[in-house]
Amino acid sequence: MGRLCKLTPDITQQIGDNISLGLPYTLATEFAGITYQTFNDWMNKGKNPNSEEYSQFF
Repeated sequence: MGRLCKLTPDITQQIGDNISLGLPYTLATEFAGITYQTFNDWMNKGKNPNSEEYSQFF
């Protein structure tokens, strides 16, 4: 069994709220409890329209 994905509606909301407040992506993700690298990975996966979960995040 693989690890659970940290991409949850709560994390998505936190990142969005932090960015809306004007925080740079590095701080927005850190305050949401993920690394900037993880955020970048999710954004890159979201560019693929076949990856629905990440596509919605993107």
